[in-house]
Amino acid sequence: MTPEGEGLRDRLAQERTKLAIERTFLAYIRTALAFVVVGIPGMFMFESKLIQLLGGLSLFLGLVVVIFAMRRYAKVKRYLRKSIASDGREEHGQTDG
Repeated sequence: MTPEGEGLRDRLAQERTKLAIERTFLAYIRTALAFVVVGIPGMFMFESKLIQLLGGLSLFLGLVVVIFAMRRYAKVKRYLRKSIASDGREEHGQTDG
């Protein structure tokens, strides 16, 4: 394969990886939203203390999932940037060690 073809293939692989990371982040957000959508009526529309407690727990879990998703997304994106940067240095004969 030509050097241009390999570069194109690498760039396309990087784009697929970025899209996969974003798709995973959106799945976490969708899950968090489901927890919130279940929790709000549970807390405010029912008289039962148990259902209100479960609604509050659902809201709390939604918040936890959002925080986890944002941290995970940032961590994976940072790792990907480092990986791409180190690959670029290796291609040009530059290494850290």
